[in-house]
This record gives sequence, structure tokens and C-alpha cells, in this order.
Amino acid sequence: METVIYAKFSNERSRRFAIRTDILEDEKGRRRVRKEALYPEGREHVENICRWYALFSEQCRGTNLRYNHCEKTPEGIELEYVEGITLEDHLANLEKEQGTEAMISIFLDYLKRLRSLHDVQDFQETEAFREVFGEFGADAAALGLRCAPATNIDLICGNILMEGEGGTAIDYEW
Repeated sequence: METVIYAKFSNERSRRFAIRTDILEDEKGRRRVRKEALYPEGREHVENICRWYALFSEQCRGTNLRYNHCEKTPEGIELEYVEGITLEDHLANLEKEQGTEAMISIFLDYLKRLRSLHDVQDFQETEAFREVFGEFGADAAALGLRCAPATNIDLICGNILMEGEGGTAIDYEW
């Protein structure tokens, strides 16, 4: 028997992106995350999370970043439940304990690693890019902009759980 111990409705979004996220716990204390579309129009968005998992996991192969495991279910998707301190909290603690320079050093290292993942091909403004960000309005080639074949635009410090020298990305629906 599983119990829902946390539920979040992201229903302030358009119906295409409105989802419910549940954290479930079984009688042995094992947890998992379930995401389901709130409306039929959102099913594709939820199912795409597994596609993003596969793409991003491939891009991160050989690095110290991984993504929490994702599987399709008849209702939506299930994700591995991962515990730990976020990179955001780790950086805040580091600043308090060792000072700004120590925190900046770790943060810049994270940005360097992130940039290396996204320095694969020349940036091309796509319809998907314009849908999220609007018109770019600059010459990307002249600026020498680079990107990855797929980009997790939500790879913020609060979505990285620390594991030793690496981390696990836990939110990659965008």
C-alpha cells in the first residue's frame, strides 16, 4: 500500500503543461515520484520528460552529472526519488562556513562543467526556442554561440542534488 505524502498541482500553467506531481511512500519507506497530466492536452508534455531523460543522460555520459531515472507508466511517468542537499544550499552553506571566495570557486566550476556540456554545436534559433524565449534578435553565428542538441533550461542550482563530487538533476521537464 502506498501513501501520497506530497502532492503539487502545477495548474497555473496552460493546459498543455498543467501537471500533478506526487511523492509516494510504501510501507517500507521507499519513495518514488509520479507525474501525471491534469488535462489530456498535457499528456505529451509529461511523456516527453522520459525523452528528455534519455537525451540528457546521453549528453552527461562520462561526467559527474546524472539525471534521476524516469519511466513511462499508463498514467504518466515515474521518477526515482533522490535525497540530498541541493547545490544551492551547498553553496549557501559554503559561503557561511568558508566565505565568498570558496563559494564562488565551486559555483564557477559548476558553470564551467555546464558550459562544456553545451559546447557541442552552433546555436540555431528554433521555433521551440522562440516559443519559450521569444525572438533572439542577434546574430548567433557572429557571437560564436554554442549549444547542445537538447538543453535543460531548468538546470539551476536548486535542481541539482549533491552526490560526492557530482550531482543528480531532478527537474528536467523543460
